[in-house]
This record gives sequence, C-alpha cells and structure tokens, in this order.
Amino acid sequence: MGATIAWSYDLLTPLEQMLLARPGVFHGDFDFDAAEAICAQGEITPDHILDLVGSLCNKSLLVLK
Repeated sequence: MGATIAWSYDLLTPLEQMLLARPGVFHGDFDFDAAEAICAQGEITPDHILDLVGSLCNKSLLVLK
C-alpha cells in the first residue's frame, strides 16, 4: 500500500505535492477560502489554488462536497 501511495505522490508536480501536504492542518472538511488562506504560501500563490485543487480532485486525491 505504501508503495502505491508513494508512486502516486511521485507523479504529482512539485506544487501539487506542496498543496497536498498543506490541508493536513484541517480536521475534516474545508472550504475554498480556508484552502486559499492556509495553502497559498511561498511558491503557491492564491492564483494557483483553484487549478491545483482541481488537479488533485481530478486525480482523486481531494474530494469536493
């Protein structure tokens, strides 16, 4: 199982990898404003958030509710 997760993670771009790690501060669901406030730091700007969240959703690593 660990190898499968590592393989999937390695297929992500560096920005996708950074964004995937950052929502770990949330306990449960979070909205777009919260994602932008927490995840838009350093190399990830607020302009990146929508595309990165969409990409991670398309790859089944985040789920929209």
